[in-house]
Amino acid sequence: MPVFKKTFTIRYEDVDPYNRLTPSSLTRYLLDVGSAHSDSCGYGYNDIPVTHAVWIILNWKIELYQTPHYADQITICTWARKAVRTFCYRDYEILNEKNQVIGIATSKWVLIHDQTRKIMTISQDLLAAYGLVNRSVFSDEIQKLKEPACAYTNQFDYTILRRDLDTNHHVNNSNYVDFACEALPEKIYENMNFHHMEVMYKKQTLYQEPITCLYAFENGKHYVVMKSRDLSDLHAIVVFS
Repeated sequence: MPVFKKTFTIRYEDVDPYNRLTPSSLTRYLLDVGSAHSDSCGYGYNDIPVTHAVWIILNWKIELYQTPHYADQITICTWARKAVRTFCYRDYEILNEKNQVIGIATSKWVLIHDQTRKIMTISQDLLAAYGLVNRSVFSDEIQKLKEPACAYTNQFDYTILRRDLDTNHHVNNSNYVDFACEALPEKIYENMNFHHMEVMYKKQTLYQEPITCLYAFENGKHYVVMKSRDLSDLHAIVVFS
């Protein structure tokens, strides 16, 4: 099934105190429909004992034109757009109850062998199972994110808990977005009406690992850079605008 669709009703636990769908909840919905698509293609989580293939996300680029609220219904459409040897790109459209596009997203993934943890080459069998759709929701491709050049003005320290982990035994992708929101200054968070978000995952984060999230505002964008507590290792960068 080249284009896969799934409908969601926004849950109470997925909105913030201002009744806005949280950025992390949005990524969870996107991940959910992508996982369901992989299940239907025979390359989902329950297929790993046969395929030995584990999808790992590297980047998000998300544009939201209209923020959903509690009890709103959205439909997310997704498809595998392009594959380049070891990488695959997945795009999304987010529709409201009137079938209007209220958001778009693209993502970059790599395939990892579940036992060796080495990067796998994307096979023709896999591509045939998904069926690539040559349609991009953005006119430009995902770009590598860089740390801001200006000084950081806010900081959030955190130690990874069991609740943050996924089936790969490292921090769930959406939780990085939660950490980023915690690092935002309070006034920025209260008035948050971001329409654009980019995420770059650089290094996995494990149970009981201490991290530091650093905030800076540069060129109209809100940066949160996540590093090891001693600031030697970069784990992720999240950019809101």
